[in-house]
Amino acid sequence: MTLGEFIETHWDNCQEAYKARRWPEAQRDARMVAVTLPEAGRAMMLCGMCMAPKGLSERALTMLQRAHVTGPNDALVLTRLSEALYAAGRFNEAETAMRGALSRGIAVGQGNFHLAKILWLKGQIEEAREALEVAEIAEPGLAERRIILEYTVSSRDFA
Repeated sequence: MTLGEFIETHWDNCQEAYKARRWPEAQRDARMVAVTLPEAGRAMMLCGMCMAPKGLSERALTMLQRAHVTGPNDALVLTRLSEALYAAGRFNEAETAMRGALSRGIAVGQGNFHLAKILWLKGQIEEAREALEVAEIAEPGLAERRIILEYTVSSRDFA
């Protein structure tokens, strides 16, 4: 088996296991890719994402931060990092990561909706509403979620 085949096989196995929520298997294959290709930020990102459902949020966050160092311009890595920082209550860092993801081409609707959740918890209600408007224009299906967010005491319901 060539190096390319090895990486492709483990990456495909990782993706399949992740979709099936087989976290240990997905993490093992993602780790195989990350060790083989240390510059593979998305493999490290998946390692982190597999740790979170197992209650290893700090380790997950560490892996996502490493993925960001490896792939600083990867919008998906920045989005997942922002979500982990949000879950950890580190809202300023979550906002910075999400704005970075948006500037690098992450989906405008979902990206701005996540940014709005962060801003809402920071008490920046007007800025949150502006982000919600952008999200709703880009993705009209978010209108219902916007209404719920605006009339919910705690936006943690959207975590």
